[in-house]
Amino acid sequence: MKSKWVGLAIRERREGFRDPLLREVTEEPLDHVFVNEPVLLDILSRYREKDDRGVTDYLLGTFYYTAARKDDALACFRNAHAKGLRYAVLLYNLGYLYWNYKKDPAAAERFFTEAADAGDEGALLWLDRIYAEQGRLEQRRELAPRMERAANKPLFLTALVHIYADCGEEDKALHVLNTNDFENWEGQEASGQAYRKVIQQLALKALEAGDAAAAKRWIDSVQNYPAGLNYGDSALTALADMHYVKGLIYSKLGMEREAAASFARGAAELGGGLTAAAELSRHYGMLCLEQLKKMG
Repeated sequence: MKSKWVGLAIRERREGFRDPLLREVTEEPLDHVFVNEPVLLDILSRYREKDDRGVTDYLLGTFYYTAARKDDALACFRNAHAKGLRYAVLLYNLGYLYWNYKKDPAAAERFFTEAADAGDEGALLWLDRIYAEQGRLEQRRELAPRMERAANKPLFLTALVHIYADCGEEDKALHVLNTNDFENWEGQEASGQAYRKVIQQLALKALEAGDAAAAKRWIDSVQNYPAGLNYGDSALTALADMHYVKGLIYSKLGMEREAAASFARGAAELGGGLTAAAELSRHYGMLCLEQLKKMG
C-alpha cells in the first residue's frame, strides 16, 4: 500500500493528477494497513479532498487515533463514512469512539450494528454490552443466534451464557457451558463467573419453589466447573455472591453453623487483601455482613 501511494505522488508530479490513478490506489485492500511514516501522512493529507471514496480519510483516521488525536480521528472516520466507505473496521472504530470517547450510546449502537452487518463479529459483544446497560433483554436475546453461528464462537461463549441466564433459559446456558471449550481471554477469569451465575440462579429458583434439598444440590455443585471452562479459582476471584447464596440456602435448611461460615467468607471480601474488590463483591459482602449481624 505504501509503495502505491508514493508511486501515485511521483506520477502526479510527472504527469499531473489523474483520477483513475487515485482510484486504482484506493481500491487496494485495507486489511492490516496502518499509517506510521511522515511521508505517507503528507501524501494522504494531500489527496484527502480528491478522494471521493473515503479511503484516504479512513487511513488518516487510523494515524490520528494512534497519535491520541481522537477528535481528528473521529472527523476523518465520519468523513469516510459520509463518502460511502463501509469497511467493517471503519464502522467498528466509529462505534468504539462514540461509546468510549463521546459517551454517545445511540451513535455507538448505530455504528456497531453496521459493523456487525458488515461482518465484524466483535461488534456483537459491544451491542450486547449496550443493550445490557439499557436493560434491553429482548435485543440481547436476538444477538444469541448470531453469536452461536459466529466463525470465532469461543469469543462469544461467556456472553452467550450471560444472555441465556438473564433470559431465564438456564438449560441453554448449561448446554453452552458443558459442550464448549472456553478460553479465558487476556487472563480474565470470566468463564467461572458465568458458570457460578447459572448454578446460583438454578439454586435460588429451587429455593423459591420450596425445594430446599434441590437448592442445596445445586449450590453444592457451584464450584464443580466443567472441564471445558479451563478454570480454577484463584486468590483474586470474587466469590461473595456465591457465599451469600450458599448461606441463604443453608440457613433455610437449618444448617446455621454452615450458613454463618459461608456468610463470614463472603463478608471477609470487604477487607480487601488478595480478593478483587469488584462492585459485585462489595455488594454481596455487605449482604453477608448484614446476615451475620441478624444471626447474632
